[in-house]
Amino acid sequence: MSKAMKLTQLQEIARQKTRQALEGHKIPREIQQKLALEMWPEGDDWIFELFVSSESPENVIVVARAVINKFNGSSSVTVLWSDE
Repeated sequence: MSKAMKLTQLQEIARQKTRQALEGHKIPREIQQKLALEMWPEGDDWIFELFVSSESPENVIVVARAVINKFNGSSSVTVLWSDE
């Protein structure tokens, strides 16, 4: 089995891929200022979830979710933000 990548490397992959996926989406500045990141391991992957923070959990809005494989760096990003 190959060696797992460092978390800092995975974070950078997630940052770059998420930024690319969000190009063309119009996220208002007041929303951008409230963005937060949560990350957790899940099997061979790390999940990076970019969300709009809120005082109540039921009001949290997930903007994008990146899944990065910790062994080979393969990635997928799902954009959940709607410009509407």
